[in-house]
Amino acid sequence: MSPIRFRTLILVLVLVLSAADISLGRAEEALVLSGGGSRGLAHVGVVLGLEQRGHDPGIVVGTSMGAIVGGLYAAGYDAGAIDSIVEIEDWRAIFTPFPFEVGPSRSLRDPVLRLDTSGGTPFGSRGYIPDWRINLRLTQLLFDASARARGDFDRLPRRFRVVTADAESGERVTLGSGDLARSVRASMAAAGFFAPIHLGGRLLTDGGVADYLPVAEARRLGGSPIIASDVLHPPLRLQSTDALSVARRSIELLTVRGRIEPIAPDVLILPGVDAGLAPFVYPIDPAPVIRAGLNSTLAVLDADSSLAPSPHRGLPPPPESLGGLFIEDSGSSQAPRSELNAFLARAFRGAARGPYHPDRILDRVARLYATGLFDGIWPSVEDSAGLSAPILKVRAESRGPVSLSGAVGYDNDRGGRAWGSLRRLDAIGAKPVEVALEGGANGIDAWGSVSARLTTLLLGASAWTTGAHFSEKEVRLGGTATAPGDVEVQRAGSWLGFETRWLHPDIHSSLLIRAEQIHSDFGPDGGSYGPGFRVAGIAPLVQVVGVTPTLEGEARFGDIEYRWLHGQASLGSRLGPLVTAVVADGAAVSRGAPIDLAPSMGGESGVPGLREGERRGRARLVTGVDLATQALFKATLRVRARAGVIADEMRAERGVPYSHEALWLGGVRISTLWWTPFGRIEVGGEGSTLGNRRFVVALGTEF
Repeated sequence: MSPIRFRTLILVLVLVLSAADISLGRAEEALVLSGGGSRGLAHVGVVLGLEQRGHDPGIVVGTSMGAIVGGLYAAGYDAGAIDSIVEIEDWRAIFTPFPFEVGPSRSLRDPVLRLDTSGGTPFGSRGYIPDWRINLRLTQLLFDASARARGDFDRLPRRFRVVTADAESGERVTLGSGDLARSVRASMAAAGFFAPIHLGGRLLTDGGVADYLPVAEARRLGGSPIIASDVLHPPLRLQSTDALSVARRSIELLTVRGRIEPIAPDVLILPGVDAGLAPFVYPIDPAPVIRAGLNSTLAVLDADSSLAPSPHRGLPPPPESLGGLFIEDSGSSQAPRSELNAFLARAFRGAARGPYHPDRILDRVARLYATGLFDGIWPSVEDSAGLSAPILKVRAESRGPVSLSGAVGYDNDRGGRAWGSLRRLDAIGAKPVEVALEGGANGIDAWGSVSARLTTLLLGASAWTTGAHFSEKEVRLGGTATAPGDVEVQRAGSWLGFETRWLHPDIHSSLLIRAEQIHSDFGPDGGSYGPGFRVAGIAPLVQVVGVTPTLEGEARFGDIEYRWLHGQASLGSRLGPLVTAVVADGAAVSRGAPIDLAPSMGGESGVPGLREGERRGRARLVTGVDLATQALFKATLRVRARAGVIADEMRAERGVPYSHEALWLGGVRISTLWWTPFGRIEVGGEGSTLGNRRFVVALGTEF
């Protein structure tokens, strides 16, 4: 072969390889985003800074939180959109547990700990930080881009790689195809905190175990130059000799030095995030963390003006139609059993054949999460052999057949408190059924119940529920020479009800018919039956200001006939560093109501300074304002002021439940709160216009 013909052949091969978009030798600006938990929110500022300086990387590689920000960027979200997503997101609420309906009241409770049989042990936890909400958000944000790219990360607007680690060997596993949302979730599976993810026959965990700053992967993809953002690299000097500071720095140094391929990037950005921000402590306001990333990026890029932007592609067109549905067993111990596969198939049946409508698919995903039966629902659109149209493939992770959940807490009013729920999950046809044995107690009341719950996907997520219960409550009346200070009210009976839950917005409602036998030391006594309803928002794990919007009521007939109604709401706003809320709460009962239903001026929804259940009457109206602001030591300073009236105040010493007298009073609580994944820690003091003074200590969620 002549030299001329040989050179011609080489030129043709180069042109073919370029047309095929093969990465070998193709220089393209790349962005590498490190792991780092909450510190990784600074990557948003890095992306903002890149765009402000005209950069547009065509390759993105991310680990852990870097995979989340990088996945959004690669999926076609620009820097401004990512900033809006991160700023609006409540990063504390996103890692809170799924609240369960428990007991005869069907009230929502946040389990501090949930153990089940899905992890290959009789009772265990796959991860101690709940992940259902972050799983849902990742799917909502990334599903459509993944579907358009048919799971090929090279077809995204920016070529993308997710770095994870094999949980057994520690080997680095790089993902460049598949379900985009699930791949990103695998990369952030911090060992012990979040559940690992089964993918491709492997159990995958946080990519930081293998390579928290995967520059080498970007280099293999042809990245040049490579810009890397590292939020985990510790400062040059030890900031403090405090034991926790030294321990944290040691872990960071192990992570930095443990990189499999410690290749340096062309440009390194070290966002100036507050050194005191631990990776697992998410701030209420992420703006300072984002701003730290932006400022550091602008400073670095101002010093190096040699980089040039490289344009990226847009999203591929959506599939015109879907050709069917496949429910895939993920091959893991937490995969849904065959009983739930029929339920999943029924949920997606109408969205998996015909025109592609991502909103319909995501609606089904949200409904399935709202049932509380699944920790993960992962839809993806993939090509299938023998079909002209792609199919919808759904992978799911469910709770084990037996689960135990509950919570404990303490306050210096009611003392210690606890509740627990032991549940067995099964199915009748395509409908899941749960049987539960539940109970709870604190210093003034105790209850227990056995129930069954049949789940459907009507009206969001809904369920038929039935059960039997027993409860005993101590009512605080205030002692006199002729009347006891406290009396007991006992209830035993059964219920039949229907309940629904929506996640957007977070609303829970229930309609129940109860039949009870009521025994009271003081007040009406006998049988009672009738309907009741409740519509309420789903409360956050820690309610800093305001109250959860609620409207509930009941009508009873029989030996004890009465009516009962309660409503509360608040309107919040932000005034500079202050978060404020105006609050209103009202409740009323008819004169024949048992005394345990009589509205009280004490407790969380009442006037500060009074104990739970004090100053009861036939009707209550309370209004007030809450103020909160950041304080020292990552605490929140809160002021709660309330004033109101109790009408027809209860006068047990006169032998009648309700008088014709009204009492006006007010109170203020000043306290400091610390937010934790297990509820609040609160310390403070309160007082009322009646002269009551109380020291306040509260630990855990409110129930």
